[in-house]
Amino acid sequence: IKSSQTATGNEPKKTQTGLQIAKNTFTFLDKTVKPEGGFWFGFECNNKFEIVCRASDTYRAGHASYTPSPHFGHLTLSFYDYGKKTGDKIYTDKADSAMAFILSNCNQDLSWCIWNFSPLIAYYNDTKDERYKNAMLKASDEIIREKTPLEHLSLNSGLKLKALYDITKDDRYLTSLINLADAIMAGEVDKDDLNPKLYSDGDFTVRTQTFKSIWSTILPAYAATKDPKYLGFINDSLKKANVTAHFGKFQTSEELQHLIFALYSYLQLMNLDAASKDAHHQMAHDLAQHIYSTFADTRDNKKFNGDFGIVENGVKDSLNNGWLVRHFVKLSDDTFTIN
Repeated sequence: IKSSQTATGNEPKKTQTGLQIAKNTFTFLDKTVKPEGGFWFGFECNNKFEIVCRASDTYRAGHASYTPSPHFGHLTLSFYDYGKKTGDKIYTDKADSAMAFILSNCNQDLSWCIWNFSPLIAYYNDTKDERYKNAMLKASDEIIREKTPLEHLSLNSGLKLKALYDITKDDRYLTSLINLADAIMAGEVDKDDLNPKLYSDGDFTVRTQTFKSIWSTILPAYAATKDPKYLGFINDSLKKANVTAHFGKFQTSEELQHLIFALYSYLQLMNLDAASKDAHHQMAHDLAQHIYSTFADTRDNKKFNGDFGIVENGVKDSLNNGWLVRHFVKLSDDTFTIN
């Protein structure tokens, strides 16, 4: 897919493929890697007195007192996915080092297992190494433990329940996943004050957990069961959300993450909903184009230091950038407008 955007004036339109954008973003992401292991959670930028972005371990701007969870999964997988796609061992080696760091900490602290499930899934599927399976099983009691639907959403439990079902075939995990998906579809999380309105389109309300509900729970439920009610709910919700008409609602790191989750949902649907694959691909492309055009600190659209990091309100959130590299790798052959 090629971008429909055009350059302004008489300037020639500059384009790059999704894979080229992913590679450029490592100019920023390489700086997030800590020598002792793990990643910086982000960089805070300020150009009032000098153009600089400084590393920070506050998870989001404005949360200086908040101790973040060790949520390095999609950062690790950004290096892993790019290395696998290109065959460049430099990137897979960095991912392997991050995974070794995660496993080492997982042995001491359960939260490292819980919050890094996505790379544990990917590495186990690719290698069948029992260390990754055991790390997932170590967290299984906490993941399946009875919670409110919103508490499950906060842990991305749906994705993890499906993974646990896949590796064990224990029906308890599948039943919990189905129950959680059905509760979300019944509107139970919409009643919670911790799931406030993000915006409305007509009579449809998009809440802060709308897109997270889809990617982390309803999509895994559909992948596990192939029950058409889940696919119908996903497509109906995304259509009514009409996200491209509400780009102005996504400005801060937290808000941009909702948009990233919507993009991820469309990418997953490309594989799970063959009948509408082209339409899902176009939506994924359009969301990726908007995010890159609006938030990327590039040499053609310099905001701070031009290191290709995605920046929102002066914050380059490492996790958001890791997510987006993975998305652009999936859209590797698409062409995007740069200027």
